Amino acid sequence: MTTPAPPRAVTLTDEQEEASYFQRVHKSLEIYDQGVLRRVALMERAFLSIPAAQQRLVPGYLERITALRRAVTVNQSFLGRVLDMPHAMLDVAIPCAKCEVERTGDLQGTAEAGEPHGRPGWQGAPLRHIWQCSSYTGDLVDELAFDVDKTLTTVKMFARDWSAGGAPERRACYGPLIDAVCARFPDVPAAGGDGGGGGGGGSARPRGEVRVLVPGCGLGRLAWEFAHRGFACQGNEVSYHMLLSASFILNLNDGPEAHVLHPWVSQGGCNVYSGEQQLEAVRVPDVDTCDLPAHSDFSMAAGDFLDIYRAAPAHWAAVATCFFLDTARNVIAYIEALWEMLEPGGVWANLGPLLYHYSEQPGELSVELTFEEVCAAVRSVGFVLEEQKFPLECTYIGNPLSMMNTVYRCAFFVARKPAAAASNASLED
Repeated sequence: MTTPAPPRAVTLTDEQEEASYFQRVHKSLEIYDQGVLRRVALMERAFLSIPAAQQRLVPGYLERITALRRAVTVNQSFLGRVLDMPHAMLDVAIPCAKCEVERTGDLQGTAEAGEPHGRPGWQGAPLRHIWQCSSYTGDLVDELAFDVDKTLTTVKMFARDWSAGGAPERRACYGPLIDAVCARFPDVPAAGGDGGGGGGGGSARPRGEVRVLVPGCGLGRLAWEFAHRGFACQGNEVSYHMLLSASFILNLNDGPEAHVLHPWVSQGGCNVYSGEQQLEAVRVPDVDTCDLPAHSDFSMAAGDFLDIYRAAPAHWAAVATCFFLDTARNVIAYIEALWEMLEPGGVWANLGPLLYHYSEQPGELSVELTFEEVCAAVRSVGFVLEEQKFPLECTYIGNPLSMMNTVYRCAFFVARKPAAAASNASLED
C-alpha cells in the first residue's frame, strides 16, 4: 500500500508518532464526559459519606449533582458533532493502522455499521472513525490525562471566543489589537478614493489587499474579526484540539446560537458561588460566522509558527499576537521571524503576559526574557516601537462568576518595520 502523504504544514515527521497524536486528540474529545463525570462522582461520594443529618442541611446538593451530569451529556453531544466532521476540511491525511485506509475519500464500508461517511459534498471520513480503529487499552482518562485536560480547555474556549458571555474578555484581549491594526489601515474604497491612512508600504489601499496574520489563533475569533472588518486574514494554530473545533464552528455550524454548552461544569466543587453559576448555559456562536465581506480572503494554516512562516516572503502587512510570545522555546526566534515576514512598513501588534510555556518542563530549554529585554530585542532587530501600554488586566478563559480568577497584567505594544528596512536582519550578526 502506498504510504499516505503527511498532513500539510504539520511538523511531526514520524508517521507513527503523527498518527498517535491524531488518535490522542480524537480520543480525548470522545471521552470528555468520562473525565468530568469522574470528578462529579467523587463529589457525590464525598457528600454521601457524611452523616445523613448533615446531608439534610443541604437538601439540593444531590439535585445539583444530577444536573451536572445532564450538563456534561450536553457538552459531550456537542463534541460528538465535532468528531463527526469530515477531517478533509483541514486537508489532513490520517492513516488508520487497523483498517489501513488512507483518509482522503469515502471509507467504502470500512466504518462501523451506522456511522456516516461524511456529509454530501465533503471529502473525507468522520473523525470518529479514527478512535474506533485505534488500540488504546486500560483507563483512557488516566492514559490521556494531558489531552483530556486540553479538551476541558477547548470547551471553555468556545465560551471565551464564540459566546456573548465572552465579550468582556474578548474586548480586553482582542480589542487593543483590533484597534491598533484598524487605526493604521483604515478602509479605502477598492476603486480609488482618498482613504487617508497608510498601508504597510506607506500607500493607502483597500483592506482586502492588507494581509493580516494571527499566530496562535485558538478557535479563530480574533482572525475572524479581522476578516469581518475586510482584511485578508490567515489564522495559524498548532493544536488540533483548537483546529478541529475552529473548523467546526467556522464551517459547519448551523447559524448563530445554534449550539448549547455548559463551559463551567468541569470546575468541580472549588470556588463555585452557586449551582446556577456552575450550570450556566452559553450559546455558540454569538455571530453568523458567514458574515464576511464578499470575496473575503480568510484562511487557517495548521502547524508550528516557525516551521510555516520562518522562511515566508515578506508580504504580511500586519501580525497580531495575543497570548502568543510566551509559547516560544526561544522568543528571539519568534521576533526574528516576525521581522522577516512583515513587508517594509508593516506593523506587529502584541498583547499578553510572559508565562513561558516550556519553563521548568523536563528536557526542554526555555529562553525566558523580561519584558524590557523583549522590547530591547524587538528594537535591536530593527523594529520601531510606536506604542506601549502596561499593565492591561486580562483574564484567560476566566469564569466571570467564579470565586477565583487569574488576572494577567499584560503588556501591549505596536512595533513597525521601517519602510526602508532590509530583510535578513539577525541578532546573530
